[in-house]
Formats: sequence, structure tokens, C-alpha cells
Amino acid sequence: MACSDCCGRAAESREPRLSPEQLSRLLGDAQVREDLQEVGVASLLPPVGTTVFRRFTMKSMQEVKQQQEAKRQMDKQGDDGHLHRLGAQLREGEPLPFFYGAPPPELLYTPLEELDPSYQSQKTFVVLSRGDILHRFDADSSLYLLSPVNRLRTLSIKILLSPWFQWFVLVTLLLNCLFMTLTDSLLTGVMECVFLAIYSAEALLRVLSRGFCLRPFSFLRDAWNWIDLLVLCTAFPSLFLDLGKCQVLVIIPRVLKIFSASPGLRRTVEALLGSARRFVHVSVVTVAVLCLLAIVSTQLFMGDLRNKCVWMPPGLSSNLTSIPSYDNNTGFYSNNNNHKEYYKHITNPENHYHRPGHLDPLLCGNLTTAGSCPDDFLCLRVGDNPNYGYTSYDSFFWSLLSAFRFLTQDYWENLMQMTLRAAGAEYILFLVLAVFPTCFLVLSLLLAVVVMVIVDQDKAAVDRKNLREEQVQRIEEALMRMKKKEEEKDVGGVVLPSEGSTVTVAMTEADVDSTLSSHWQRLRLWLRPFVLSPLFDLGVILCLVVNTVVMAMEHYPMTEQFELVTSVLHLVFSFIFVVEMLLRMSVLGLRGFFQVSWHILDFLVVISFLLELSLADVSGLSMLRCLRLLRMFRLARWWPSLQLFLQVVWSSAQSLALVLLVLVFLWTVVGLRLFGTDYVTNVCRIAPDCELPRWHMADLSHAVMLVFRVLYGEWIETLWDCTAVSGPGTCVAYFIPILVIGKLLVLFLFLNLLLNSTTNEKLAALEGKTDPRISKVTQICRRAGQTHQPDHRTERHEEENLSMTPMISESAQVHKVTESTDEDPKKPPTDPGQNRDEENHKELIVEDCCCSFCPLQDGDTSRGSWSDFRRICLLIVENRVFKGFMLFIILLSCMALVFEDVHLEDSQVLSLVLDWADLVFTLVFLVEMVLKWSGFGFRKYFSDVCCWLDFLVLDVSLLALVLEAAGVYCRPLRALRTLRTLSRFQGVRVVLRCLWAALPSLVDVQLVVLFVWLAFGILGVNLFAGKFFYCFNETSQEIFIPDAVNNRSDCSALIDAQFSEVRWKRTLLHFDNIHAGYVSMLILGTSRGLFDLLYAATDSRGVDLQPAFEHSLYMSLYFLGFMIFGGFFSFQLFIRVFLRALQQHGPQFGGKHLFMTEKQQIYSEGFKKRFSRPWSCLPPQGACRSRVLAVASSRWLEAFMMAVIFLDVVLLGIDSLDVSELTYAVLYFFHFALILVFLLEFLLKITAFGRRYFRSALNVVDVTVLVLCIINLFVSDLMEKYFLRVHILVVLRLARLVRVLRFCSATRRIRTLFLGFVMSLPALANIGVLLFILTFSFSVVGMFAFGHTRPAFSVDDQLNFQTFWSSLTTMTLVAPSTSWSGLLLAFMDSPPDCDPDPLRAEVRGECGSPVAGVLFFASYIPLFILLVVLLFIAVVLESFNARIPEDSENPQDPQVSGQPDSGALLKGHEEDAAVVLQRVFGKHQQQAEVGGASEVVGGASQSVGGASEM
Repeated sequence: MACSDCCGRAAESREPRLSPEQLSRLLGDAQVREDLQEVGVASLLPPVGTTVFRRFTMKSMQEVKQQQEAKRQMDKQGDDGHLHRLGAQLREGEPLPFFYGAPPPELLYTPLEELDPSYQSQKTFVVLSRGDILHRFDADSSLYLLSPVNRLRTLSIKILLSPWFQWFVLVTLLLNCLFMTLTDSLLTGVMECVFLAIYSAEALLRVLSRGFCLRPFSFLRDAWNWIDLLVLCTAFPSLFLDLGKCQVLVIIPRVLKIFSASPGLRRTVEALLGSARRFVHVSVVTVAVLCLLAIVSTQLFMGDLRNKCVWMPPGLSSNLTSIPSYDNNTGFYSNNNNHKEYYKHITNPENHYHRPGHLDPLLCGNLTTAGSCPDDFLCLRVGDNPNYGYTSYDSFFWSLLSAFRFLTQDYWENLMQMTLRAAGAEYILFLVLAVFPTCFLVLSLLLAVVVMVIVDQDKAAVDRKNLREEQVQRIEEALMRMKKKEEEKDVGGVVLPSEGSTVTVAMTEADVDSTLSSHWQRLRLWLRPFVLSPLFDLGVILCLVVNTVVMAMEHYPMTEQFELVTSVLHLVFSFIFVVEMLLRMSVLGLRGFFQVSWHILDFLVVISFLLELSLADVSGLSMLRCLRLLRMFRLARWWPSLQLFLQVVWSSAQSLALVLLVLVFLWTVVGLRLFGTDYVTNVCRIAPDCELPRWHMADLSHAVMLVFRVLYGEWIETLWDCTAVSGPGTCVAYFIPILVIGKLLVLFLFLNLLLNSTTNEKLAALEGKTDPRISKVTQICRRAGQTHQPDHRTERHEEENLSMTPMISESAQVHKVTESTDEDPKKPPTDPGQNRDEENHKELIVEDCCCSFCPLQDGDTSRGSWSDFRRICLLIVENRVFKGFMLFIILLSCMALVFEDVHLEDSQVLSLVLDWADLVFTLVFLVEMVLKWSGFGFRKYFSDVCCWLDFLVLDVSLLALVLEAAGVYCRPLRALRTLRTLSRFQGVRVVLRCLWAALPSLVDVQLVVLFVWLAFGILGVNLFAGKFFYCFNETSQEIFIPDAVNNRSDCSALIDAQFSEVRWKRTLLHFDNIHAGYVSMLILGTSRGLFDLLYAATDSRGVDLQPAFEHSLYMSLYFLGFMIFGGFFSFQLFIRVFLRALQQHGPQFGGKHLFMTEKQQIYSEGFKKRFSRPWSCLPPQGACRSRVLAVASSRWLEAFMMAVIFLDVVLLGIDSLDVSELTYAVLYFFHFALILVFLLEFLLKITAFGRRYFRSALNVVDVTVLVLCIINLFVSDLMEKYFLRVHILVVLRLARLVRVLRFCSATRRIRTLFLGFVMSLPALANIGVLLFILTFSFSVVGMFAFGHTRPAFSVDDQLNFQTFWSSLTTMTLVAPSTSWSGLLLAFMDSPPDCDPDPLRAEVRGECGSPVAGVLFFASYIPLFILLVVLLFIAVVLESFNARIPEDSENPQDPQVSGQPDSGALLKGHEEDAAVVLQRVFGKHQQQAEVGGASEVVGGASQSVGGASEM
């Protein structure tokens, strides 16, 4: 059995057990049976007075035949349904229920009579294995020869179920997997025969014990046994034939056999396969979206990626009449006899312009916004597509691959950049309006389905657990009632093992060794209060913190004195920890010491120090210094958040992770067999020097790395290489399943750790359990910090709560008073108009402006000019016109920032206008602040965080004006204006309030992540410090090989020999100190720049040594470990804490509708009714129109139109660049015919429905598309020449596919998925506005900070910060991708790689700022990721709110049968929402909180239900 079985047996040992007395009473008392009828237990027990476990004999066979005859009689009466329902508790492969008791040891692995009444009449018997696992067999003779009591069959059963045999089979499989990785030899041939003999013997035992295929429990009736059959069927031919690449058919079933050999893995795989049906609908949506994106891309960009810059000599380009004609159908220039020389010239790859370091020619376009060519080059459509011709929009298949690349976000920014360069920069709208929304739609729906599957599976497990607990409770109650009736003493009960047992570390007299002297005993008693005191723990914590700081201070190069100091400090701290361990051992004793798990870590720390000290002089063992990092994680004992992180890592060791590892090995071996030889023989196709590249599958280590790279998401470049050496069919069939299945398994593992109730209960218990010593240490630290400082946390907390409330609602609540408050009885009556004015003033009674001693407050403030002035100011501030005007001014000031680019210095007039505009904006904002001060008062104004933000921005603007008047350059400070927009949109304020509430938890988890990254950073410094240097030839742009330059001294010798082009350089990303390590780890975690670090690490040879190609390939394990622990688990902890924080503050922000305002919540709740409302019309008058209406409303017409729509889509997919003229003519004819069909449909329906036809949005879409298609037929040439490309109108034909959702009843679940997405649109809009503000703000900041950076790395003529449009395009392309590291590397350039002197540089300040670049991306990327996470959370939660239970599904179509009851749908979902609250946030909540959450859901259900009734 596998390790999962051990966990299963451990879980079974915690199952409730009955005492022998209770068990005997349960089995022998008929009265107890009657009380347990409702629980479903009594029917599973044997008759009263009989034994539970009885051997299966021939007499038992006769009884089975009698029961089978009785069953036939019962079948006629229909009385066996109840038995079948109850028999679900005794399933094969599951442990026996607790009420059966433990079977005698001599009856294990022995045929027993059937225990389940529903199977007693079906000729079956059972066998119990270790752990009381039930196995069911057929009682008929196996192979018509072996009866159940036959010795050969019983022996086969004993061997088959023996744990030793199962371990033997599992070890055999592992050994076979090991030999799969070896090359063919005599030893592998012999072992292959041995393995085949073992597999044959196992299959023979299964057939002898179960039979072959006829009976229900025979060999072939179990799907897992089919794997054994495949193993044998594929193994025997491989012994005599050379299968070549078909050898993978032998490998695949053997690796999959590991799942069948391990019951734990088998159950996990069965659960995954059982949930596959839930992905059918979202898979259909995914395929449909990809096909639509492929068709749109084909129509928009067909042939554009073939545009290249071709060198045109003066003699050839002077005569333009010699240029051949352009073929619109093929997209190429004609090749006739008159232009052979010209055609040969433009198709010659040597005449195409290549950028340095790029294999493909530079793409270009003939539009103004497209990429341009250098001088003497002309943009022509010639040659092949980029990336070996595989990146293309020329046909549907290649466009589909590009669409899938967009979906998986693998190097898609390069694809989009090539598209914009060839087609034009305006097609960035295609990315924003088509690619981003559709990909987000698919990914969010997929995430929602995975969450639903995991929640449902976890709910089923919880239900089974609750049922078991209910059975225990009912049995206890029944036994207690019988004891009371018989007046017996209470001598027993249900014995439940303790779960929360703790280790007692207090020393008693029994723990003291009797042989010790009295002095030693007194010493232990004297040391005990000191060692167990909080001050001792505080001292240990300080030592650990200081030791961590010392380890983080190591860098390269270090002086001898500094290195000596750090070595001495390490020895001092090590001896301190040794003394600490000895003190704890002396006080607690050895047994008490090792009973505490944290002390084991302390012991390992000390042992690692002693090992390092003893082997310090041994060469090659310097990596033992890395064991010092164990000291850092000792802080988890006193840091609950870090302890939570370690528990999450520990809980990941589950069957799902093992399934993923098995599949990784399977994909590795399959890739090695399929493509290993091709990479060696065809390497010249992908490498000019005919040397194997870094990523290949010619050996095991590189194949493993390539599989992990695909799982990481970087698959398209390796697919190109594989396709070039082995062909597209096999490579696509290999890479796409790895990507899809692997990503889904990783997502399942991530969400299972997040949503699993068992894991969450353990982690919640860990969070709820606080060590008293931690509290004491915390109290000591607080006392030390509060000696001279009062505690204002309560006041500050109240101010924060007050500051996050809207200003308008607060002012309305504070300033509204009753009319009787200010009524003066002595005042003479006035006219009604004056009374109305006074009433308006009475509603705006203002509060004190600041404090009681303010000089403006002297006298009667309720009357007088000052009070009237403040009322007028408050009236102005609260006026909607004033708010709209200020919003307009804010947006106008933001738009003025668009012109603050690098070209502003060339336009003095524009610069002067912007300066005056800045002054006007500042004065307007100053007036607004004065009005708010006067109306609200200082105390009220400064109690709102948004007013504080406006105040700070205005102060910075005023300071900038003063400094600019003094001659200081302060234009970059104008970028802070965009912060004013955050407080002007109510939806954005809701999102900000949610983030503000979760901020303390996020700060805590961010500290944990930074601590984990610190550990990896220190490890990186120890491994790679000083190893990322290389000797570089700047003239040839090549790195010297180690044979030419071995180390730094050799390179310095070349430099001293006056070779000016030689430099000893260091990579921009390195681990020479902890600061650079943090930058490198930021890129490792969020960018594809990790490959630069990976290549430098694997090429490193040593300190100051010239790198060699893949000299230290094992160093890639460091990066793999960081991606798992520093990336995967850190992000998982971040999401866990963030979701818990949202759940805790959820009732404050809309209950189950987070990130929405009140109006948006009403929209979201009422959308179900509008979504499912059928379109209807009044019956027309007249028999003729009635017949026309019957035809127009018939399902047959709708089905016919669906077929026509699909035919139209297929015709669009057939279109390609290489289509012939005949095919083009046929497509045009079909398109014209389909337009006639849609026109006839329109005339038919407009005749039948009249004006009501346009009340349906789908009908309006049909008419619009029809009109545009007709226009396209007649004026296509004119529109393409003067307005826009005709392909845009062709793409609009795809809009008719929306009608499918209304017609097909099978799309009901798809409509439900879309309903959840549409219900989340208000929240998505709020988060999207905040996301746009973030991108806009950082685009402006980047334009000020990096506008003059020279082109390098990813910065070029398209991606740069010189203008606002290019800056916004850069941030749009880079933010959702992982290519931002190329921009950061460009900003980290320093002299002599760039020229900082503006007099000698072409543009001012071409050197970037490394500090500014790191701060820029270190702030932008996490904020962007956080907002994207909010987008997915909003869709997932709304998908649960829109979920329709399985039992409430109506097979009829809502458009036909009518509107469903929305209240009933939400009522059925209420239980799912509660499950989500319990699973997602993983923390024990009080009953009041759960009840409050249920009331929120219930209230929403009632409101929607009431709306549906209306």
C-alpha cells in the first residue's frame, strides 16, 4: 500500500468504537434494534443471537441460493428498494462501519458471508483485509473451476490482499519506472522479462480469485484491471518487435498502474474523473471562445505577420514601375518572368533587416501607426511567418494556437507586440476589448467550476462525517435508554480518543533519575523557573533575530575583517543555541525535551552546527553553511503567521500532489521516448551551431526541466523547437494535454488546500490555540514599548472607522435637525417663501469648525454672518453641480498630464499652457478645500481619509509651485493629481474600503512572505555570490569560452593588454547581496526573467570564474524550490488570509455581494428575473398574420436558423491566406446566399411581430449585423480605402451566435455560468475603474521617470515611456504578462553601458535609475495582481449566488416554459453559500457570525423572491 493508506489507517484508528459490552448489547438486544430503525443501522446487522462474521462454506452457498429465490419473489412485489439504499454503507474498498466491531484476526483474508442484506441474495461473499477494509467477490466458481472454498482460490485471495504483496507490486512498479529512464542494454532487457513475469503473475491471481468477465465482481468488470490487461497486451509485442516511438504505449499503462496499486491514489483519481462531467459545459464555452478569437484574428490580421523590412538598393528602388503587382487573394507579389530578379531579391533572407540578437526579421506595416523600417528599407509582404512559421494568423488552425496562447498568457505580449507592429497601434483596442474580456471570462468561469466541484466534494465528505456522528449519538441514546429501563449501573459508554492532547513538560519527581545526586536535582529545580520563563524565550527570540540579521549582512565582496566578524558571531550564536538546548534538556529531561516538536527542530539546528564545525576543513562541503537557515524558522514557534505557513506546506503532502508527481514522471518518460532521438538528429534545425539548446528532451534531466517549464506556463517556445525537430502533430498532442491537465491539477491542489474543511479545521485550531508563553512575551514587549507612550489604539481605530464612511452620508446625518430645534416663538411671521428659505437653512445646521477656543467661535455661532457663511459653503459643497464641476476639473487635470511627455521641451507654447493650467487647477482645488473647511469644519474635514488625500495632494501642488518659482524642476509631482479620482467614484470607494479593512491581515502575511524570501535570499547569497560575473567582448557581443578565459585574472590580463572591447561584467540580476537578492526573487516570482537567472546559475563555475554552458545544472533545484515554497505556497497563504479578512468584514460591504454599492446590489439581485424573462408578444389579428406568427415562432425555423448561423461561422473559419480563387468565389457565393436567408427571416418576423420585434435585444443584433453585411457587399472597397478595414465588418457576423444560448435547452448550465458572470459585472466595473486609475497613474509616473531611457532589452520604439500613448500601451501589454523584467533591466543600465551626459547623448538622461525602476515595479506589480485577484473573487462568489441546484433543474427551456422562480433558486443555493463561508475562509466562526451570514443570504433570497412575485 502507499503512504496514503497509512494516513487512511491512522484516520480509521480515530473512528468511534463501541466497547465490548455496548457491542454485545447492540447485537443481542432486539429492543435496541427497533430504536435504530430510522438511522439505517439495524437492517445492516445480523439477526439477533447470531454472530456477525461467519465463514463462507458450502452451507452458506445453499443459503445464498435460497435467498436468491426469495429475492425473485420480492422483485415481483417491489420491496427491495429500501435494502439497496441502505447497502450504500458497505461499499467495496471502504472500511467497515464502527458498529460491526473489530473482526477476529483469524478471520482476516478469509471468505466470509455477505454482511450487506442487499447483496446476500446475489451470490457474493466478502473478505476483510487489514484495516477492516471490505472486499467483495462473486460466489460462483471462478473460471467455472474454482469454488469459493477451493484452496487455490482462497490462497490467491490471501496473496492478492496481503499488504506484503501490495508493497511488492508497488516496489516493482517503482523499479520498472527507474529502468524506464535508462538506455536500452542487456540489463534492461533481462529486467523487462522479470517485470513482465511479475505482472503476469499478478493478473493471474486476480483472474483466479475473481473470475474473468461474466460476473459483476470479475476481473474485467473493474476498470482499473483494464490497465493490467493493457500492460500485458503491450508488453509481449515489445519483446519481439522494435516499436520505435510506439514504445510509449508500453510505458503509459505501467506508470498509470501506480494509481491502481495505491488505494489512496485510486480514490483521488476516481474523484477527479467523477468531477470531469462538471467541466463539460465550461469546456464547450472555452472551445467556442477560442474558435471565435481564432476566426476574428484570422479576419483581422491574415498575412500581416509576413511583413518584413526588405533592403532596396538605389538602383532597384528608383524605378517603382518595376515592382510586381500585389495579389489580394494570396497576399504575395506576383512572380512572373518580367520580375524574377526583383522577386529573387525580396525573398532572399539576407536582404531582410534583422535586429541584433533576433533570429526573425523585423516586422513592419504600411499604416501610419504601424512599425516603420530603417532608411533604405521597404516594408513588403514576403517570406514566411516568425518563429519557424508557426506564429501566424494565415489559417484557422494557427490562429487557434495563437488564441490558446492568449488564453494561457505564455509570451503573449510578444505576439501582441508583433501584431501591433504589423497591423497598427490602434489594434490595441482588440487586446483590451476582445482578448482581455474573453480570456478573463473563460478563466473566471473555469475557476468558479473548480471551486464548486471542490466545495461539493468537501460537502459530501462532511455529510458522511455528520452521518457517522449522528449514528454514534443515536446508538448511545438507545443504549442509555435500555440501561435506564433495566436499572443497571453506568459502566460504559462510547469511547472517543482524545484529539487535542497536549504534551506536559512540567517536571515531576518521577521524571528525575533516581541515580542523580541531590546537587544535580537542586540545580535542575533552580534552573527550571529560568528556562521556562518568558524572559528566556524573549532572549532566544532576540538571538534568532540578530543571527538572521547577521546572515543577511553577508555580501560579495567582503573584507577579511568583516568576514572574520561574521564568522565569530556565527560561532557565538551557535554556542548560545547549544547552551539553550542543554539547559532545556537538563530541565525537561530527554523524554520531555523530545515530546515537544519544536525542540526537535532545535536539536537539528545544533546537530547541523556540530556537523558543519567538524567538516569545516573538508573541501566540497561548503554547502553545509546553508543549514544555518534552519535557525530562522525557529521563530515560527513564537510567530503564528509563520507557523501557519509551515502548516500549509505540511498539509500539502496529500494524494493529489502525488498524482501530479506521477503524471510529471509519465510526461517526462513519454517525452524522452518520443522526442529524444529527434532532438539529437535534427538539432541543426533549431540551433545554428548544431549544439543542443538549453531546453530539449534528449536526456532525463532536461526532460524533467522542460515538463516543469510547461507546468509553469512557459510552453510555446519549447513547442516551436519540438515542432521544428519532430513535426507539429505529435508535439501539439504532447504539449497541450500536459498544459491543460497539469494546470488543472495544480489549480485543484491550490484550491483543495484552500477549501478543504479538514485542513481548515486543523489550521483554525492552530490559529485559535495560543501558547501562553507567546502571550507573556508579547505583554513584555508591549510594556517595554509603552513605558513613555500612551495607548491611543482605540481612538485611532475609531478614527479609521469614521474615516472610511462616505462624507455625504455623514454630513447629512450630522447636520439634519428637526424644525422645532431652531424655532423662535418671539419671531414675527414672514412670507411663505422666506419660511422655505429658513427651512433649507435649518436642515444645514453646521457643527463646530474646529475646537472650543477657536476665535471664530466666539459669540453666538448659531446666528450671525459666520454661521450663514458656513451654511452657504456647505450648501455649495453638497450641491451636485459643484460635485460634477469638481469631477470635471479633476478629469481635466488628469488629461493635461497626457501632454507631459519627452517632446514637451520642443513646444514652448504647450509647456506654457500646461504651466498656467496647473496654476488654475491648483487654485480651484484650493478654493474647494477652503469651502470644505468652512462648511464641514476642520474636525469634520480631517476625519475623512479622502479629504486627507485631497489635502496632501494640494499641499504637494502648492509646494511644487513655490519650488518651480525658485527654479527647481518639480513637474513629476503633478502625477499625484490622479489620486484625487479615487474618492470621486462610489464604487471605487467600496473597493478601497474592502482593501483597507483587509490591510492589517495583508501586512502580516506580507511580512511572512518577505521572511520566506529572506531565507531564500540568504541561501542565494551563499550559493551564487560572486559567481554571476563573466568576461565579455563588446565588439562581437560574445562571451569568452572558459578555454580562452578561465577566470577574472585572465580577463584582467586582456584588459591590461589594452583590449578596450573586453570587460569583466556582472549580470544585472544577481545574488551578491540581500538587496539584489530581493530584486531577483521578485522577478523569479512574477516575471519570465527567471530564465536569465536560471541560465546564469546553471552556467556558474565558482567565484570569479568564467561561466561554462550548463556546468552546474543541479543549481536549477534552487529555483524549483523557490517557485514551490516562495511562490506557490506564499501565494496560497496570501489568498487564504485575504479571503478570511474579506469574510470577516463582509457584512459591512454588502454581505454576499462584495465590491458593490447598494444600487449595484439591487441590480445584481434582480438580474435573475430579467435574465430568464421570456420574450413574448400579443397575438396578431387576422388569420394570415397568425399563420405567419406560427411559422416565425416555430422551433423548426429557429433550428434551421441555428444551422445557418453555424454554417456562416464555418465559412469564416475556412477562409485563409492561401485560399484559391475558386474557393474564394465559392465562399463569396455562400455568403451572399446566407445574407438572403437572414433577410427573408427578418421580413418574416417583422411581418409577424410588427414593432414588438425590436423589443428583443437579440433581434436588434440580428438586424444590425444584417444591415452591415448588406452595406459591406456594395461599398466594401470604398470603406477599406477611406474608413476602416472591411474585415472588421465581417467579424460582426459572429454576433449572431448569442442566439444559441436562447434556443438550445442543453445550454441551461452554460446560461447559469454566464448569469454568475453577468451578476458580477457591477463589481468588475468598480474594480476595473480602480485598475484603470492604477494603470493610468503609473503610466504618467513612468513617463516622467523613464521617458529618456535608451532602447535596450524590452524598451524599443514600440514599448517605451516617451509619450503617454506609448507609456499606456507599454503598461497595458506588460502588466498582465510576465515580461516586465525586460523593462526593469533597461532601467538598471549604468555607465559605461549608457551615457548619462545629456550633451553627448541623443536624448537627455538615457541611463535609467535602478532604484526608481525597482520601486516602480515593486509597487505596481503587487497592486495589479491584488486587483486581478479581486476580479476573480468577485466572479467566483457571484457564480455561487447564481448557482442553480441539481434537483431544481427544469428540463424544459425557460424561453418556452416561462420564467423560473428566482427566490426558489436562491433558497436552494443558501446552503452552498454557507458552505463557501465555512470552507473558503478556514476559520471557526461563532454561531452568531454564521447566523448573520445566513440571514444576509436569506434576506437576499426573500427580496428576490418578492421581486419575482411582483
